[in-house]
Amino acid sequence: MKLADIEYTCECIAGISTIPIRIYERAHLLQSYGLENFSMDPVSLYEEILLTYEESVSYYSTPFYQFYGIVKHHSFTIILGPIGRTDYTQQEKRDYAFALGLSPIDFDPLLSAMRQIPVFTPDNFLHLLLLINHYFNDTKKDISEVMPYLQLAQNHTFVTAQRETVASTSDIHEMPPHNTRSYEKEMLNFVREGDVNGLNDFFSSRRYGRVGITSHEQIRQQKNLFIVAVTLVSRAAIDGGLYEEEAYSLSDMYIHRCEELFSLEAIIQLSYEMAIDFTKRVFSIDARTSLSPLVASVVTYIRSNISTDLSCATLADHFSIHRNQLSKKFKEDTGKTLSEFVMYEKIRRAKNLLAGTDKSFSEISYYLGFSSQSHFQTTFKRFTNQTLKEYREHFLNS
Repeated sequence: MKLADIEYTCECIAGISTIPIRIYERAHLLQSYGLENFSMDPVSLYEEILLTYEESVSYYSTPFYQFYGIVKHHSFTIILGPIGRTDYTQQEKRDYAFALGLSPIDFDPLLSAMRQIPVFTPDNFLHLLLLINHYFNDTKKDISEVMPYLQLAQNHTFVTAQRETVASTSDIHEMPPHNTRSYEKEMLNFVREGDVNGLNDFFSSRRYGRVGITSHEQIRQQKNLFIVAVTLVSRAAIDGGLYEEEAYSLSDMYIHRCEELFSLEAIIQLSYEMAIDFTKRVFSIDARTSLSPLVASVVTYIRSNISTDLSCATLADHFSIHRNQLSKKFKEDTGKTLSEFVMYEKIRRAKNLLAGTDKSFSEISYYLGFSSQSHFQTTFKRFTNQTLKEYREHFLNS
């Protein structure tokens, strides 16, 4: 198929569906369609990852609950998307804008453009990808060949199994069904609460969850299920207070480790180790058992909304309590005032951003709500005895 034919087809698909489409030759962008109203292309966050996919048809789920589709044809790669969620909280919008290098104000027009894309279910989107793949590559694929972790992630189904239950394909078919939604919800709650003992007891009391056949090759199937697991567990850990940068970095590390394994037993064992590791990290954030339910909720809210207004008055209003009562209770439980704790958390987030991203000091300062970069610099040095530059260079050189 000639490039002109690919361009014509993609232009027509974008015109019918209004889903943005891009054509690459190897890693070079040749043409794009459906981006006329976009102030920038959000695929820039994931372009490098998407272009490494080798399958003829596949998809990618972003940390912002959106999907991109990938279809490969010889030396050409077609990337469609994003489709999916656009109803973000204030903090999520600020996070998305920050990741793109935009201010919240500049992000609004981009979000409005994304909201003009019609609603597609992941299942419908994948069928569109299969149709495009059939046209370009003259091959027919069943949705089950590429859908396993899309379907599971969409249904929030965490699947796990113990060694002895996956010895053969017939064993998997014979597994009795369980309420996987209930199983997942209960398991992820242990992660979210940092309850390591509870999670260990939970695993030991259940021989398996329900495992569906999602690949004709068992090793690939188990790796697909692992990707679902680490995605859901990392998001639960973020809800429990683990910073996004740490959670995503850890998630990538575990997926990389999983891809290097070629034993069902090893992959399943890594699933347990991964869940326990995330849970331990949530627990280590603070001694949650010493906090009252109210203060624990306030701590989680602060960590999940670190770049929004976190004044005592705002927090008191959010939790429907008088500000003086909230201040007193928080100080009793944590030994810190609310303002001290908020600033401590901002500096902790700043450390992660300085070490894990190439964002400028001014971008980080703005994202974290400091009145100026000089205020950010002064406060950071007061907490760490290092300048922003010194802290970043320390990690770059270590």
